[in-house]
This record gives sequence, C-alpha cells and structure tokens, in this order.
Amino acid sequence: TGHKHQQEIHYLSKSRWQYWTGLWEDFLAPTAWIVSGGGGGVTSEGLPNKDGSDDQYGFFDLTLTKASITVEAISHGGKLRSKTVVRPRPPAIPNPKHHHPGLSVGVGVPKEDENGCSLEKPFEFYVYRAQGDSNYPDMNINAASLPGVLWYVHHEVVIACPRKFGITRIRRLKVTMKNTCDLWKSKKQRFGTFYAFDSGGCGNVFCDKTYNKYGPVVGCQHIPFNTGVFAAYCMPPLCRYAHWYSFPGDCPESPIGKKTADCNRRHPGGFCNNVTGGHDCTYKTEDAGEVKFSELYDFKGCGSGQLEYNNQTDHGNGVGFWDGIYDSDKCMNRLLAVQAKFEEKYPDTTGLFEEPWCDNYKSDPSDFMVNSGSGFHREYHI
Repeated sequence: TGHKHQQEIHYLSKSRWQYWTGLWEDFLAPTAWIVSGGGGGVTSEGLPNKDGSDDQYGFFDLTLTKASITVEAISHGGKLRSKTVVRPRPPAIPNPKHHHPGLSVGVGVPKEDENGCSLEKPFEFYVYRAQGDSNYPDMNINAASLPGVLWYVHHEVVIACPRKFGITRIRRLKVTMKNTCDLWKSKKQRFGTFYAFDSGGCGNVFCDKTYNKYGPVVGCQHIPFNTGVFAAYCMPPLCRYAHWYSFPGDCPESPIGKKTADCNRRHPGGFCNNVTGGHDCTYKTEDAGEVKFSELYDFKGCGSGQLEYNNQTDHGNGVGFWDGIYDSDKCMNRLLAVQAKFEEKYPDTTGLFEEPWCDNYKSDPSDFMVNSGSGFHREYHI
C-alpha cells in the first residue's frame, strides 16, 4: 500500500524498467507484488472515471489455493479490471516438484507414435560459450544459457589475469536438438544427463554407459539461483534458472588428439545437419555471433594495474562491470548489457530467447561450496 493511489499488479513482466529511481519493476521477480491504492490523502494518480473504468481506487480480491493465488483487481465502481493467476515461486535450488512458472517450450506430454517415440519437433534455441580467439568444432563441448555463461565467467574467468584459458569473448550458438526415442521411452525426458567435457573429452566414467544406451543425447543441468557460491544470474522476464548443456560428438570418451578412426566409427556423435533424433543425429549447432569483453567495458590489460574482478573484495580495480556477484540488480544489468550488444550487432537474428524446459535434475550441483571454492564469501555480502 503506501501513498500511491493506484491499483497495480506486477508479475512476470515482459520488459525491465525502473519503477522509481533505484528500484526496478522486477525487483522481486518471479514473485508478484501489488499496489493496493491505499494510504492517506485525497488525490489519486489519475482522474477517476465516474463508472469505475479505471485503476485509481478500489480493492484486490485474493483467492488462495494450494497451487495458486488468483488476484482480481476490482475498481471503485465494482468493475473487474484485471485477473492474474500467481504460481508458486521456484526455490533457489531447482527441484522437479516445483516447475518454473510461465514456461511454454518443452512442457507437457507430446504425442507419440505406435512405437512410443515422441513426435515433437526439434527445439531451436540459443546457447553461449566463453571462448578465446581460436576456433574449433562445436561438438564434444559444454555450452550454457546466457545466465549460465555469465556465472562461469564471473566465478572462474575474470578473477585471474590473464584470464582463464585466454577467454576473450562470449560466442552465441543456435542449437537445433531432439534427443533419441530410447531416452524418451526409458525416462520420459527430453534431455539427458549433463556431463562436463574437457579438451573435447567427457571426463565422467558413466559417459560410455549413457551414450551406449541412449545414443549421443544432449544433456542439461540447472544452476541454483543466488545461493551458496552461485551468483544471482537468471533469465528475464521469468528469472529462469541458469542452465548448462553438454553436446557429445564423435568418440566422446577421448580428448582431442587421442580420438581414433575406430573410436569415431564405434561411437558417432550427435552432430548432424538435419536433426532427426536418431542415434547419430541429435543436434546441430550454428554460429550466431559473438560479443567480445572489450565491447562491454574498457580493460587496459594485466600490466596496467587494473583487475576485472577481485573475488576477495567483490569489486574490480579500475573496472566496475563485474562488481557485486550476489547483487541481483547488477547481475541482471550485466546480462541485459550482453543481450543488448548481441541485438545491436545482429539485429536481424531470430529472437530464440526461450529455452526448452530442462527436465533432467540428476546432474544438478549438490555441493554449493559455501565454505570453499573461489567465490566471494556470501556472509560478507551486504
């Protein structure tokens, strides 16, 4: 309530804007918040309509159930001005029992053919990679959503000078994917287990077992939101969890330089040009642009005395772009800055901003490294 005489409800807004100076309209996203129009005084924000076709005075009627809160705005003339159904806010730590509100891609049960295989069309969405200036095939790799890659860069890359792996840019890839019928029939999941790839090889002992059973399936994992050592990055407007993905290629068990022709033949990867969901055709990646760090802020180099980010102080030295790893507003502004730069450089690219729901939770992080790791200690965050 307070001293604003106007009824408002704010929930899952499609754009980000400053409500007041220093206060963003989505500061509680994805939690809903209302202005009830109460408070002292005799004037409203606008001119009320005699029959009540306005939002200047009135009341909210809330209907509470276990699954939702229905918020109805009733004007001073008794008119229903809006009706909003608010779903439970997802927990900071992803949980399959608490689906994220507002998802529309990759949810529900798809139609199946006579063999029990999904008839769903392949998904198309963007993923991102932090990479140096060198180029190499986009298979046997990990990639992330934009919040996911920013968390990685913030937590592991810009804390060192020179940067880890000589990373200079954020690449964007357009992904077309559909995993195999074997995965769907066995688990009723669109995504498989996420595995970390290093130098083109999967470092997990279970990689062979998974890929032999289900084929070279694209895996995914969720990154917790603003808990433990995990930063306050999420995807607007729904504040979706950050995600990481794995894309197995030929001979995924061996690193670059040790892949043999026999291994490539026995264990083909999932990359192909016309994705079918077959055992050798689960995804396609296409280059969709890049943003260099130098396009986002000025950094004069290691010998200049500057430091992009100090994980002991939560600030940079001569660079302020990465200040505040647990500050949700600053994290969101960084994400929007990168997103805006992609849109500025590539205005004609299709806006594939909504990722499909990551329905695999078994490979999500379980150690939040509260008392370990290289992150700024959360107890010192104000």
